[in-house]
Amino acid sequence: MLQEKEEVLEQEHGIKQAKMELVINQLRRENKDKERAIVNSKEAMADIRSTMNLWQKKIDDKKKQISEAKEQIKLRDQEIAQLKDEIVEMGSTDKHDLVRRNNNLVATLNSKDSEIASMKNQYRGDIRKLKEKNDLLETQLKEMKT
Repeated sequence: MLQEKEEVLEQEHGIKQAKMELVINQLRRENKDKERAIVNSKEAMADIRSTMNLWQKKIDDKKKQISEAKEQIKLRDQEIAQLKDEIVEMGSTDKHDLVRRNNNLVATLNSKDSEIASMKNQYRGDIRKLKEKNDLLETQLKEMKT
């Protein structure tokens, strides 16, 4: 009788130990899965940061191009002012020649104005697209962090 009880106790103990080993193995698998997910998440965040840095560089480049275009506009405005001054100084020059030069200046101004407007629109569109992409990347980064 005592021996039977000991055998039953040993069997119960063996069953409990086997169950514990199963639970421990399951927890180890879950832990490995979580560790893999963390590594993948870190890699994805690094990729997003890299992409964001590239987009920020593109935005900065576009801003630099806009600044350069503004500087060109200032230089052209100075040229126009100088040409206007020359026209005023040439008051005694033939009127037909002045009209022709004035028309040429107006045509040049209109051409430059349309070029500048086109460049501004292009840069605005590019900056808008880059900002939208940057916002999307920031949203993805926030999602990855949570």
